[in-house]
Amino acid sequence: MCLERVQKVLSRRGYGSRRMIEQLIIAKKIILNKKIVVLGDKINIYKKNQFIIDSIKVTIQNEKIQKKMLLYHKPIGEISTHYDPFHKNTVFKNLPVIKKNRWLYIGRLDINTSGLLLFTNCGIIANYAMHPKNLIKRVYLVRFFGTLNNNKISLLKNGIQLEKDFIAFKEIKLHNHNKTNKWLKITLYEGKNREIRKLLNYLNIQVSRIIRIKYGDVKLPFFLKPKKWVYLNYKKINFLKKIVN
Repeated sequence: MCLERVQKVLSRRGYGSRRMIEQLIIAKKIILNKKIVVLGDKINIYKKNQFIIDSIKVTIQNEKIQKKMLLYHKPIGEISTHYDPFHKNTVFKNLPVIKKNRWLYIGRLDINTSGLLLFTNCGIIANYAMHPKNLIKRVYLVRFFGTLNNNKISLLKNGIQLEKDFIAFKEIKLHNHNKTNKWLKITLYEGKNREIRKLLNYLNIQVSRIIRIKYGDVKLPFFLKPKKWVYLNYKKINFLKKIVN
């Protein structure tokens, strides 16, 4: 008999990160074999287990899940969620079908941001890749209007407290700067909601476009058009070597 914690099993099968699964357990939204799951519950992974995860019926039994990963070129206008009654355009509609599993995004992008978006069917990979403590760089190109002097650049690097969040850019520098278009290259270690726009807008700098071009050592391929995707070999991605090995 092999017992594993519920959140670990569900995360590995692609039903969310461990943190997301734990939140569902706390909210009493996961039922296992007709009993409400509590934190610490374990299951025998070699037996057939009937789950209800947030009203969705799921059967999990001993079967090997082939870990997959892909890179998607997200266009402006798509949202990073499986379903939203107010927005029909979701990133998941353009991804390949994955049987007995589902895709998890790694570092979501808001509706007005385009560029590189990674997906996996493995919750452990997704959780590791998004956790701030692992210091995985996210690199963005940002087109802006306004004046950006040395004092403002220092503020952006040192950070500013905005409401509940302390926001700072790890790196910021001018990129392909000319009279017509002004661009920045910004590097972050975590992806708080709309943090680039919030911080620049606070300094009266208007953002007109944001493109994510890199996540860890994975770059957005120049040949990959918007709404297209390519599979990746997760074993060859440097920032995942710690958990792959």
